[in-house]
Amino acid sequence: MSEYIGRELREIYDDVLAQPVPDRFLALLNKLDAGAISAAQTAGRPGEMD
Repeated sequence: MSEYIGRELREIYDDVLAQPVPDRFLALLNKLDAGAISAAQTAGRPGEMD
């Protein structure tokens, strides 16, 4: 029984990995990355306070 469950879970996982990432999710990730880069650049400037 556990072999069957493991096989089914692997199949579902593989199916999920094969799905394309939605454009809206990619856009959100890009915005978050841009914000993280901007925050890191701001944090590196001397004389500025958080």
